[in-house]
Amino acid sequence: AATTLSSDITVNNTLTLNAKLTSSSSAKPIIGASGTISGASASNFVDGPLAMTVAQSSLKSLTFEIGKGTAYRQLALNVTHSSATSTVYTAEVFNSAPTSRTIPSGITHISSIRHYNVTKGAGATVSSATIALNFDTDDLVNQSSSLRIVKDDGAGNWVNIGNTFVSGVPTGFIVSSSFTSFSDFVLGNASGGTNPLPVEWLSFEAARINENTNLLKWVTASENNNKGFEVERSFDGKTFNRIDFVGGNNTKETVSNYSFTDEDNDLSSASIVYYRLKQLDNNGKFSYSEVRTVESTSAAPVINVYPNPAKTVLTVAVSGYTGNASLEITDISGKKLTLPTVDFRHESATQINISNYKPGIYLLKMITPEKTYTRKIAIQ
Repeated sequence: AATTLSSDITVNNTLTLNAKLTSSSSAKPIIGASGTISGASASNFVDGPLAMTVAQSSLKSLTFEIGKGTAYRQLALNVTHSSATSTVYTAEVFNSAPTSRTIPSGITHISSIRHYNVTKGAGATVSSATIALNFDTDDLVNQSSSLRIVKDDGAGNWVNIGNTFVSGVPTGFIVSSSFTSFSDFVLGNASGGTNPLPVEWLSFEAARINENTNLLKWVTASENNNKGFEVERSFDGKTFNRIDFVGGNNTKETVSNYSFTDEDNDLSSASIVYYRLKQLDNNGKFSYSEVRTVESTSAAPVINVYPNPAKTVLTVAVSGYTGNASLEITDISGKKLTLPTVDFRHESATQINISNYKPGIYLLKMITPEKTYTRKIAIQ
């Protein structure tokens, strides 16, 4: 059965995995220098950090049977030390974009859905090391020759550590060239390559502007083959519908800023609205952003105005609000035609005599102590 560790455990013989083993920074398996792991599979792996020990100066191969969630992503590390001093390495995979860093020349973009972290404990000095990363279909690899491993240099930059071997596309593994320091690692696409690797999102935000308007903003660090974004909205968090399309920049190695304004009368009566972006490639592939929500500070009242257009009498019916509200009609010149205050604690509807108003388009405002609600009306 799946198990969650409550403290560190040291394994000097064999750790047999027969289900998922969930670990944390303070509760992880530590494989000793003579220890091994068996039984790993797509459903049997360590979800979280896994530590392994090296106590030799000759080449040592470590296989980290790790994953995150339902994604099993085996990581292999080959290290050569300057001495046989015992040294512990810890590896973990994350289903998220790594911290933003400067992308080097020759790399167009990096993956935004997965990155890896490997740390080295105190002990021997590393003479050389290589790493092999496993990838699957959701990593969107379609060209082995342009796939690269990129690592953090510790100074806010990504460094290309190459590709000495790639096995399998779209599922397989890639081996890096030699390096001597440890940090974050991520898949990258070389210039001229065609690996989509999902768009690298820097941010995606959604906020309420007023009762009928929400503003969406998002930023990409880089794009490759990006046709654009379908903006999708949901009022229940389950069923999403496309409401518009925002064109992308195809391939771009620098930051891009996007925004979209959602204006809809339906927003005024929604206590919460859900948004997501469907990023489309020119070749038909797509991926989704995370979901963002916009909540109303309080549920807006439902205001029905009828008939609309009207000739002599206009009825304003309100539900979801109990209190005093003043009504106001403004014509296209901006002239305000103030009406009596209505006590909606006792009245659910009120009628307005408009027989003396000239035909045209007007704005009806319901003004409460908290906010103002606006409806467009036509008078014939």
